[in-house]
Amino acid sequence: KNWNLDNVGDTLQLVLQSTTGNDYKSEWGTWHASGTTLGLASCTLVTTLGTTELTLGSLKIKTTKSSNSKNDKSGIIESHDRTKQVPVAQEAPFWQAIGLTKKPAKRRQCQKFVEIVSNLIQKKMTASSNSSSISTVDMGCGRGYLTFALHHYLQETYATTTTTTTTSSSAQEQPPQQRTIQTRGIDMRPKLVAEMNAIASTLDGMTPGLVFQTGTIESFLASTTTTTTKSGDDDDDDLNGGSAASAESTSSKQQQQQLQVLIALHACDTATDDALWSGIQSKADIIVVAPCCHKQVRPQLDACLLVETHPLKDVLRHGIYRERMAETVTDAMRALLLEMAHYQVQVFEFIGGEHTAKNVMITAVRLPRRRSEAEMDDLRRRLHELANWHGIRSQTLAQWMKEDLMGSSCDGGDAESQSLATTPSLSAKVMPPL
Repeated sequence: KNWNLDNVGDTLQLVLQSTTGNDYKSEWGTWHASGTTLGLASCTLVTTLGTTELTLGSLKIKTTKSSNSKNDKSGIIESHDRTKQVPVAQEAPFWQAIGLTKKPAKRRQCQKFVEIVSNLIQKKMTASSNSSSISTVDMGCGRGYLTFALHHYLQETYATTTTTTTTSSSAQEQPPQQRTIQTRGIDMRPKLVAEMNAIASTLDGMTPGLVFQTGTIESFLASTTTTTTKSGDDDDDDLNGGSAASAESTSSKQQQQQLQVLIALHACDTATDDALWSGIQSKADIIVVAPCCHKQVRPQLDACLLVETHPLKDVLRHGIYRERMAETVTDAMRALLLEMAHYQVQVFEFIGGEHTAKNVMITAVRLPRRRSEAEMDDLRRRLHELANWHGIRSQTLAQWMKEDLMGSSCDGGDAESQSLATTPSLSAKVMPPL
């Protein structure tokens, strides 16, 4: 039915063309009340599984199958089967080492995750072709499913890369560029960390680039705060465009640039905010999180129920809608705050709902330049409107960034506003497992 009618004979055209009037139509052509235009009475379909007879009667189709065994696949040409393209080879040895060979659903999640992160890295590497290494931190890595999968992909793809330079005469291929791949999985359970390091040591090519460490978001924040304090002034100059005096040093830094990636999947409640702030503080080039358990904002939505004329009152009086609204509003606020931290942000569903209910992913890619003051004012206004509309007075990432959701400056306003804008304490759960 997708053929060009000019390329087929008159007889086939009778089958492929549709007619008007009271005739019955199908993908096979036109069915007339008195029978088919070609006078077909039956047809036979022969496959490797058997033979199927179709008998055409008065608007009825009767199907009878042969007694051939359905399991007889001797005639199937296996080379005709199309192999699904995935970023990480299904036969990679680490799948068995971490126990995912018999867990296809979990393996699909890992493949999709690697696909998303790899696309972000590829775009960033294209923009920063001088990156000499890729450093990844997995906050709350758990059993390291995603950590192993991503490290394997990066090792296979970027550890050795051939570069091409263009001259006035032709393009010349340069020797392969060696990139260092460093991946850290951080978890607060020493026994699990020791187990993951033992598995990594048995796999060729995984170590020393892949290492698991015992730690928390708090310890990671402390280390990144020290680092960014030393280099913060230079980075600020770079983001603001810099001056003529700093242009040369900026160019030198870019030549030895390290692409930094921070990931945190299913960090419970405000632990996601702690991970996001860790990425912002460490000036990560790419941040990828999949939030979970949006508990902080949900009770604050009750303020909408106290306003008799609030348009959302009839929506939020139902518990299930309050839960969904809390997820939506929290992640929307996180997206705005990341944009205010000079990131390009996307929020989307990264895996089907049949695999996990917590399937929303937030990705943030650091911009090469700071947003303008006008853009920042617009983002701040939208954040305040979103928070005020839903009665949100406190949100952890906003507190980390010292953004007052009630619309007044952190340096002014009443005592309640100032207390809500102060630096928060870390989440009690801190580093939940995947």
